[in-house]
Amino acid sequence: MAQGDAKVFKKYSQMKLQMKREALEKMNRQADEMPLDSGTATIQQKYLAQFWHSEAKNDDSD
Repeated sequence: MAQGDAKVFKKYSQMKLQMKREALEKMNRQADEMPLDSGTATIQQKYLAQFWHSEAKNDDSD
């Protein structure tokens, strides 16, 4: 891969990871703000947040 291509790919990967992190932060805030009586929704939000978090870790190794 050419050096210029590598820089572009690295920048793209960093932007993609940043977007995932921001989405995770937003989802965590939303989950934390949900009332306790909507337990199913809270559980779904937390599992989805964990999924995004694990995906972000996987992207770090790219």
